[in-house]
Amino acid sequence: HIVNPLTGLPVENVPSVTVIAKDALTADALATALSVMGAKEGIELAQSIPGVEALIISLSNNQLQYTRTPNFAAFEYGTSQ
Repeated sequence: HIVNPLTGLPVENVPSVTVIAKDALTADALATALSVMGAKEGIELAQSIPGVEALIISLSNNQLQYTRTPNFAAFEYGTSQ
C-alpha cells in the first residue's frame, strides 16, 4: 500500500503506475512518487527525467483514465507509434 504523506491516508485514485527507467530502483521509486502525485503532475515529472517513460492509470468518476508519457507506447504490446 502507498500512503500519501500529505494526508496520511492510502492513495485511492491511482490504482496503477508503470515506470520504465534505466534501473529497477529508479523505476520503483518513481512509480511510488507518481502514485501519490496523480496523473498530470506525475507525467510532468516523468517527462522531465531523461530515459523515463510512464503510464498512470487513474480513476475519475468510476472510469479508468490512461495517461502516458509521449514515448510509452513504444513499450506497449500491440501498439505502434
